[in-house]
Amino acid sequence: MTQHKPTILLFLLLAISAGDSIAGLAFRNTFLSQTDSYMAAKPPVLPSTSIPIRSHYTGIVALDEHLTKLVLVFWETAWGNVPALSLLAVYMAGQCLATHTIVVLEGLRAGNKGRIVSL
Repeated sequence: MTQHKPTILLFLLLAISAGDSIAGLAFRNTFLSQTDSYMAAKPPVLPSTSIPIRSHYTGIVALDEHLTKLVLVFWETAWGNVPALSLLAVYMAGQCLATHTIVVLEGLRAGNKGRIVSL
C-alpha cells in the first residue's frame, strides 16, 4: 500500500483538478447562471432565437431537466451561427469517434474475454 501512495495522491489531485475544470470554470464564467436564466424565462426559448425550448423528453423530470440543459449547451454549436464552433464540433466528433473505436476494438480482443470492457 505504501508504494501506491504517490499514485493515489496524484490521481486524487487530478480528480480535484478535473472537477474544478469542469464545474468550477462553468460557474466562474457565469455559464451556469446564463443557462438558468434561459430556463427561467417564460416561455423558455433557445438563445438568440424565439424558438421555444423542448422540455419533455422522457417523462422523468430530473432527466428531462438535464437533457434540456444539454440542448442549451450544444445549441450554439449545432445552430451554425458561429462557424468556428461548428468546425470545433466536427473536430470533437472525430476525437470521440477515435476513442470509441479503441474501446470497441479492446472489447472485441480475445484477451479481454469475460472482462467488463468486453460487455
